[in-house]
Amino acid sequence: LNLTPRSIFIESSALNQRRFLFSSKSSEGETPKEEGEQTELSENEKKLEAKIVEIEEKNAELLDKYRRSLADFENLRNRMNKQVSDAKIFGIQGFCKDLLDVADVLAKAVDSVPEDA
Repeated sequence: LNLTPRSIFIESSALNQRRFLFSSKSSEGETPKEEGEQTELSENEKKLEAKIVEIEEKNAELLDKYRRSLADFENLRNRMNKQVSDAKIFGIQGFCKDLLDVADVLAKAVDSVPEDA
């Protein structure tokens, strides 16, 4: 083993040079692929983002339709409840009018009968 400062420096610089050579060759070969992959990724990302936007718009539209349907159903239920209560009131009013007519006729009949009989 030769452990002098100069030999350590030379060995480390040779090692760095080999690393540089290997890394530069592999990075040069992969750079076009990575750029191509990046453009493909960016195109795919754009497609996916467009699809996400489209799905979000459809989701918002369907949610709006759902909420409107719920509101329509609630309005229909309230309208039906009001019609039922109005029908009950109308039925009671009709019955009371008929009952008043009967009471008037009965009162006239009682008044027309002499007290002796």
